[in-house]
Amino acid sequence: ESGKLADLVILRENPPNDIRNTNTIAYVMKNGRLYEGDTLNEVYPEERALPELWWHNSAPDNVPGLQDGR
Repeated sequence: ESGKLADLVILRENPPNDIRNTNTIAYVMKNGRLYEGDTLNEVYPEERALPELWWHNSAPDNVPGLQDGR
């Protein structure tokens, strides 16, 4: 229907041929925004890179019990 948005996943390979093909995500659409499957960079309606997320930091600060980034 007009005005509704679909959330979907676009795969590169066909899952009925091999269940492992569910790992071949090319694009993800959520709330009308299209993202690259490998990077989660937005490609539509605007092109923009995924900002760095807090868990990408290899040596977080002030984590109890975690010393020297290990």
